[in-house]
Amino acid sequence: MILAFSSASMAEDSSNISIGLGLDHGGIGGKYAINRDKNKFYGSIGVLSYSSDTGVDIGYGLGWERLIIEDNHSAGLYIGTVASSMKSRTAVTYYGMSANYNYYFLGFNNRSFVLGASIYSGITSEDESRYDKNTDGLYIKVAYQW
Repeated sequence: MILAFSSASMAEDSSNISIGLGLDHGGIGGKYAINRDKNKFYGSIGVLSYSSDTGVDIGYGLGWERLIIEDNHSAGLYIGTVASSMKSRTAVTYYGMSANYNYYFLGFNNRSFVLGASIYSGITSEDESRYDKNTDGLYIKVAYQW
């Protein structure tokens, strides 16, 4: 009975893969999400920044979204890499969190273009004399999910 119930509840769940530009995509990258009712739990990886001097700075993180209005608007939280700064041929990565808003043109769980924004704050453990210890800002998102 428990096995039958768990398989029925798993059938209600779905998943999405998306690619795009956004903080919750690790910069320019991809995101894998598991949808449960009005919630979406995800992990992401992407290229946060690139310089010929320092190479690629990888962005990654974990997040959660929840539908807030109808089937198109969601809000959520993201924890991971939030920014990268380059100075004197070295790069520093900032880790922190963001609050996100997303608009899904064809629905939260459907194939759809997604527009959104993230307000983030982060910190680094690098040498304070060369870099700002803290950073914050706004990041715009454009993506497509399957």
